[in-house]
Amino acid sequence: MQIILMLITLFFAVIGLAEIIHFIRMRLLKPMGKTNLFSLLYLNGDDAENQLRYAGEQMNWDGTHGRIATYDQLSKQQESVCRQIARRYDIVLCPIEWLNKAIEFMKDD
Repeated sequence: MQIILMLITLFFAVIGLAEIIHFIRMRLLKPMGKTNLFSLLYLNGDDAENQLRYAGEQMNWDGTHGRIATYDQLSKQQESVCRQIARRYDIVLCPIEWLNKAIEFMKDD
């Protein structure tokens, strides 16, 4: 029983150490001035919802902001679900025709 508790404690200690290293790395690599850095995600109809969720979770882990997701052919239902997901993760979602406007919006933000 004591060995199991030690293994569980070791597991959480390793996770905590990895998180501390990640935090320090992100603070050291962060640019000092204001930057207009953002990521662009093209959603295809096959798995658009999961692509968007993955991008949102990646933003949470990286500590970054500024994602634009664009799409060309999504069903109305997929578009509705993707809009909800994009709102939750603060991702700009737009049709591909509006991409230039979305980039200008992100630059001004």
